[in-house]
Amino acid sequence: MTPDQQRLRRLWAYLSECWQTESHPTYREMAQAIGLKSTGAISGLLNDLVALGYIAHREHRKERAVQVLIPLLTQKPKEEA
Repeated sequence: MTPDQQRLRRLWAYLSECWQTESHPTYREMAQAIGLKSTGAISGLLNDLVALGYIAHREHRKERAVQVLIPLLTQKPKEEA
């Protein structure tokens, strides 16, 4: 698994946890949770997860408006990014 795929999987796992507890992390909280300093990197990873169909943006892409469509803890991904 490449470093980008690892970051993507860590973010997906973190969002799946947040989804289960109904918490809505900020981009900064997401970055800290997966060991990144840049919120811009989070934006790119979120776009990748949207393209894969694992999450969706709600409310006109406002921050903290992410919906998990396929939780990591209940289903395995169809493919890696």
